[in-house]
Formats: sequence, structure tokens, C-alpha cells
Amino acid sequence: MPFINGRFYVNPAHGQAVESARAADANLAQQRPQQQRQDGHWVTMQGRHVLIHEPDRNRHRPNRRPGSKLARIVFNETSGLRPGNRNPEDLHDARVAIAHAQLNAAGMRHPPSTVSDILTSSTAQAILTDADAKAAWDDAQAAVGEAMQSPDETDGATHFFLDYEGAYHQRWATEDQATASYGPFINMAGGGDVPRNARVTIRFYKERPRR
Repeated sequence: MPFINGRFYVNPAHGQAVESARAADANLAQQRPQQQRQDGHWVTMQGRHVLIHEPDRNRHRPNRRPGSKLARIVFNETSGLRPGNRNPEDLHDARVAIAHAQLNAAGMRHPPSTVSDILTSSTAQAILTDADAKAAWDDAQAAVGEAMQSPDETDGATHFFLDYEGAYHQRWATEDQATASYGPFINMAGGGDVPRNARVTIRFYKERPRR
């Protein structure tokens, strides 16, 4: 009695066919998860395995980490702001200053906590479809590039604070201690810590020695 792949078969031809089919099924099972992730999902129809193709849903999802980490931080902090004075360049200068403060803080042993550099899905999508968001994103990237090559107008600041009426002030975030300030700007976004339509001044501070 023939012994094939650990099993006895009376009919050698039948045994070889059964074991070949078993090996093919095992190989298919190994390939199926990878193919499912790439192409769709498998179903069994009339005894046959059929791959149902599906569109790649991730292909059209916006990138939540475009550009550099620093540009994303600058964008997250300022994308909802609009110039509230006669000088529209003030907002760009504020973005450059935020980039400088972040670069200064990078060398600290315990850098200050800051906003996440990961964009929300809706914000990442807005960069692709909304003119104001795209303009803010482009300016954030330009501001980071400028900060890399320009003098630091914050006098070495490592902290920045979005100040508005009713804001909670840390003990270091007092107006008379600011090394630089920009604004006021109008917050058109809302939904975060700063209320919608609030007048916002961005102030910068150096690290203060602990007493």
C-alpha cells in the first residue's frame, strides 16, 4: 500500500491527487491574507475559491503627516488665524517666530509640550481641497524654510502662547515677560482651546529658571 505524505492509499494515483490538492489548498491559505489586504476578499463559489476585488480605500485617504514635523506644528497652531490688522505679513512673521521657538526648544533637556504634529483627517483633506487651508499650509512650510536661514526675532524664546481674552495664563506667560509678540489675529476656526472669532496675540517667552 503506497505511503504518500504520511498517509496510506490503496490507489497510488488517487493518493497523489488528494495530496496535491491538499498542498494546493495549504498554499492558497498562505497567500490569501496577503492578497486580501491588497486586492479584496476571498469567497467560495461552487467549490472554487474566488477573489472579489475591492478598491483600495487607503489610496484616497489624505496624508496626515505631510511635509516636516515642524511645518505641521506651525500649521496646527495657526491655520485658523487670519490677519486682524493692516499688515498681512504679520501672520507669516508669527509663523516664522513659532518655527524659531520650536528650533530653540529642541535643544532643551525637557522641551515644552506642544500641539501634536499629526493632522486630523479633515484637516489633511482640507489642505487638498480648501483654498484657505492650502494657503496656510504653504505659508507654514515657507515659514519653516525662512526660520532655518534667518535671524531669530524672538531673542531665543523657547515657549509661545496664544493669548486671548479669557485665556488661562501660565505663570511664565505674562505680557511683560514676552520677548516678542505678533497680532492681533482673528481665529476663524474655533473648535479648540481658542474660541471662534477671538482676537489672538501670539507671545513668545524664554525659559525661566525655576526657583
